[in-house]
Amino acid sequence: MLIARTTAPPCPAAGAAPAAARRRDQAASREALRRVLVLLGREPQVTGRTFPHRTVSLTHCPAGGGAAAVDDPVLPEVVGVGVDLETDRPLPRRAARYFCTADELAFVDALPPTDRSAQLLRLWTVKEALFKSDPENAHTALRRYQLPVPAAAGGVADRRGGTRRLAFVYASRRWGAEQLSVALALTPQADRSADRSTHRSQVSRPVDIAARVAAAHPDAPGRPWAGTPLVGLAGLVVDLPAAGPLRLPPRLQPLRTVAELTEFLDPQLLPF
Repeated sequence: MLIARTTAPPCPAAGAAPAAARRRDQAASREALRRVLVLLGREPQVTGRTFPHRTVSLTHCPAGGGAAAVDDPVLPEVVGVGVDLETDRPLPRRAARYFCTADELAFVDALPPTDRSAQLLRLWTVKEALFKSDPENAHTALRRYQLPVPAAAGGVADRRGGTRRLAFVYASRRWGAEQLSVALALTPQADRSADRSTHRSQVSRPVDIAARVAAAHPDAPGRPWAGTPLVGLAGLVVDLPAAGPLRLPPRLQPLRTVAELTEFLDPQLLPF
């Protein structure tokens, strides 16, 4: 999975809000999606989708937009993707009852008072990402998603209710002055034993990645060498074993350069 973050265009005139602000936010998230799809070598179609979606998800906050996408053939058991990005802001304890379970509230209440708001914001983004990933989210609520280990930055999650048995994984991390969370909804009955080592994201040479970076980031430096920085990109590493619980928790790993992006998309490529 790749996640991109874009900066929002300038705020519209005060008299034009809130409709103009909403259009600005939507434009920022669509631009993030375009960049992700280009980097994955997919058609950069950013409109016409309905959500929840199996391979892409959008989010926005006052500072900009974000998008996540999985490469379709890589994880056939994925049935939904969710991403949420929130700018730092105080989150009152009284709001937690709308998205936290009793165990999660106990975890928050046991923290030092100075840490509670930040952890509530993290839990909020995790629940939002899980909700967005769920194909049945029209029939559920945020507090129905349960985190067995509320303190974990990544792991599995459960959902109470629903007509379809699904498994969920999530990962969360700080991203600058924001909190980012992503989630996948999975079909637990799917065969996870297949060898995926031969699949790569239609990448054959490092120069292909360089061209995609230039297409996705027209404002990037004109010389796409290995050390060219990638602004606003992160990757999600998900361990899907053949059976049983996750051996390692999912984690979000920032991709800082073209070389790191190349290795992420195709570890078998030779170094630059």
